[in-house]
Amino acid sequence: MSMLGSVAASDFRLSDRLLAWTPPRWFRVWMLWASRLGDGWFWLSAVVVLAAGGSECHRVLAAAAVSAGLANVVLVLVKERVRRPRPCDVFRRRHPEATLRFVPSDRYSFPSGHSLNAFAIGSVLALSFPPLAAPLLLVAASVAASRVVLGRHFLSDVLAGSALGALIGGLKAFRPAGIVAGERRLKMKETLDRLRLILETVPPRLLAIEDAEAARPVASEKWSRKEVLGHLVDSASNNHQRFVRGQLVEELHFPPYEQEGWVTVQRYRNEPWEAIVELWRAYNRHLLHVMAAVPESRYEHRVHSGSSEPVTLHDHMVDYVVHLDHHLAQILG
Repeated sequence: MSMLGSVAASDFRLSDRLLAWTPPRWFRVWMLWASRLGDGWFWLSAVVVLAAGGSECHRVLAAAAVSAGLANVVLVLVKERVRRPRPCDVFRRRHPEATLRFVPSDRYSFPSGHSLNAFAIGSVLALSFPPLAAPLLLVAASVAASRVVLGRHFLSDVLAGSALGALIGGLKAFRPAGIVAGERRLKMKETLDRLRLILETVPPRLLAIEDAEAARPVASEKWSRKEVLGHLVDSASNNHQRFVRGQLVEELHFPPYEQEGWVTVQRYRNEPWEAIVELWRAYNRHLLHVMAAVPESRYEHRVHSGSSEPVTLHDHMVDYVVHLDHHLAQILG
């Protein structure tokens, strides 16, 4: 018997047994929900979340869309070429209860479209958001397993679909160096443009706040506006050191920043509001100059802050402006 014949025979035996099996209710519910999520509901939710995010989320969304598009081109071409019937059709007489409750979008089984799309999209999201990799891949694996358990596909359909999907989605991790450099350059331009806009538009709004009002705690915050802006001065001070020292060595070890202590010992609440605003503006004008002057060749230098995981110099500069935006919204909100 040929290898393909052996695989087909194993597929038929496994599907025959699964269709005759009565699984525990919890397991069947899990498989039914996983299959329905694979219909597109889970990925549609991911699209909504990513669309509501910032530019980085939009780039991930675009990568996922390209991955899904490529996966479905491959799916149509291979299915039309192979034209393998589904197990629920092959065993319809032997297992009449295998009649599908949900009519599939096509008649053919190889490869599994649900598995292909689950891993094509799931791999992109997992590579983009490593902390979520395990639950994302669990969802993809559940979708794939459900297609076999429910009689929609043979095991080899699902394995082939999952492997193809992971390969297509994994292309995100193997982008040419030129593309990666271009993305970093674009992200830095967006970051510098954002900081430039902040320095042009925010200081007049800050100076419009009365000194007494700036000394009162911000709603739901223990810090006053003076202390929040003082914290941003401290952030500028610490990051100035990172941005300069991080260019001079490939691996910088920097002491941790104890934000509570810094704000407490400097007594920002007792300092004139206008003085804090002017200090913050002057420091960030200089940081804008420093950041714009960093050569791209040093973007990948790594900075360790205390015991935290190292972050590239490029990402430190991007995160600095994100952090700045967050606290300015607290002050002006």
